[in-house]
Amino acid sequence: MKMADVEALVKAKQKMHKPNTVASLEKLWINAVFEEQGSMVVMKGVERNQLKMLLKLWPNPDAVMARVLKSWTHFAAKVATDAGAKDTPAQPSIGFLLKYAAIAVIYAEPKKHEAPKVFVPHYVSDVQSIAQKDEHQPATLEETLALLKGQNYHG
Repeated sequence: MKMADVEALVKAKQKMHKPNTVASLEKLWINAVFEEQGSMVVMKGVERNQLKMLLKLWPNPDAVMARVLKSWTHFAAKVATDAGAKDTPAQPSIGFLLKYAAIAVIYAEPKKHEAPKVFVPHYVSDVQSIAQKDEHQPATLEETLALLKGQNYHG
């Protein structure tokens, strides 16, 4: 094979697989469902239109789709918890994914939505507190009873 043939092959593959397109989402979907169910999937026109909508909603569609499909059961449980959905599908569903597209983004990129970690310098642990300690000890049962007797408590 000549170098020109290799370059032509690489260019052809790049044209065939463009990331973050309906075709790339469809490929991810078909592969994931095939792995899960063991049967071929034929995409309907409605489902392709739903994929087009997801492209508009997600900042990085391929990454979100891959992450959600990788752990569908966990994602469905998160939707049940976060959105209160009662009937979550056991198998991947594009309609369900579209309905909860915002949760899918958060699920796929949890690190962007976590609280930042606080840096604590090593010398902080060496600092001794100058706050005064409370030397007050709680009263014993006998001391409490003596106080109550002194106040004429009839208990």
